Amino acid sequence: TKGSLILHTLRNLIGDDAFFAATRRMVYGTDQPLPGKFEPRYSSSKEFIALCNQISGQDLGWFFDAYLYHAALPELIEQRIGDRLILQWQLKDGGTFPMPLEVRVNERIERLAMQDGKGELQLPPHARVTIDPASRILRHAPHIDAWKALQDKKTKKD
Repeated sequence: TKGSLILHTLRNLIGDDAFFAATRRMVYGTDQPLPGKFEPRYSSSKEFIALCNQISGQDLGWFFDAYLYHAALPELIEQRIGDRLILQWQLKDGGTFPMPLEVRVNERIERLAMQDGKGELQLPPHARVTIDPASRILRHAPHIDAWKALQDKKTKKD
C-alpha cells in the first residue's frame, strides 16, 4: 500500500506527463513502447530516481529520501494563530521536506510552495480550512493512528 501511495504523491508533485514518461522509461526502456518491440527489464530505485529527476527537471532527492529511506512518514504540523495558518513539515529522522501543499480556504484552493518545509497563509475571519483537500500527499496523520487503534481494540474484543 505504501508504495502505491508514494507513487500517487509523486505523480501529483511532478505532473502526469513527467510521471508517466518516467514510468514508461523505467518499465519499457523507452518513452514510446510499441507492442512486441520491447522486452521485460529489471531496474532499481536508483535508476527510477534518476529518471524522475531528469524528466521532471527537478532534484527530487528530498522526496525519495523522505519516503524510501525514512521509516516514518512526514508529518505536517499545523498552527492557527489568529488570522494566520502556519504549516511545517517534520521528518522524524530530521531533514528538509519542501513538499508543496494545497490548502482550501473556504471555497478557494491555495498552493503553498513550502520553502524549507514551511509555509504560512493569511486567513479571512472565520475561514473554513482543509489541508490537502484532494488527499494528494502521503503523510502521517494522528487521527488515522487513533482510528487504527480503535479498530484493533474492536478486533481483539471479537
